[in-house]
Amino acid sequence: MEQTQQRTQQRPQNARPRRKKRRAPIRELAICAAVIFVAGFLMGFLIRGAFIPKEEKPAETTLPPVETTTEPKAQPPVPLDDWRLVLVNAANPLPEDYSVSMTQLSDGLQVDKRCYSDLQAMLDACGAAGLSPRIESAYRDRAAQDARFDAEMTRLVEGGMNHAQAEQEAAKTVAAAGCSEHHLGLAVDIADKDSQQWLQEHSWEYGFILRYPSDKTAETGYAYDPGHYRYVGREAAKEMWESGLCLEEYLRQYQ
Repeated sequence: MEQTQQRTQQRPQNARPRRKKRRAPIRELAICAAVIFVAGFLMGFLIRGAFIPKEEKPAETTLPPVETTTEPKAQPPVPLDDWRLVLVNAANPLPEDYSVSMTQLSDGLQVDKRCYSDLQAMLDACGAAGLSPRIESAYRDRAAQDARFDAEMTRLVEGGMNHAQAEQEAAKTVAAAGCSEHHLGLAVDIADKDSQQWLQEHSWEYGFILRYPSDKTAETGYAYDPGHYRYVGREAAKEMWESGLCLEEYLRQYQ
């Protein structure tokens, strides 16, 4: 009894009995709220996707293949490797083994026998027009051509040019050996000036062309020569006359 009273006396007068602390459910509420938010977001996204129509791809169309038409290249009246169309110039020297079958003219000059009849017909027609065409030069071998080139260089050097200048200038009017059409026996130089106008208008009728026209120096590589005529055959000569092409241009259009 006394012990009980002592314990009672030791307890403070204003002391209250202890209560058990209750943990506030804040964390649980936050987790629940987050779960509800995520679930609502996903549900809204799914519902929205169900009602938005999907973008349809345009129907693939198969276009018909584009037809490309390539016009066949025109064919020359005679093959480009024909003997009448052999190209000889500074860029295309004649092979050293090239051979020619010659026939002699009345003045002792020679030409390829295959062009003789057309050449004679042209000279006869020119004469019948009251003119007197005179062939100054026809076939020349390499030695004769080399001598001709050297003579032109000498003339230019004597006129005041140095050797390099003379060589460059001479090449504009005289071909170097191996680069002259006279090696073919198909070229003639007609000296008569009175005949040149008639020849320019009618030579194509007999298979000949004015080889170095005044407006084709960039193509031929040689200066204008009003008396130099080259045999190419009647078919090619007619086409070149009508088109205004020189031999280099004519060959290039078919290559």
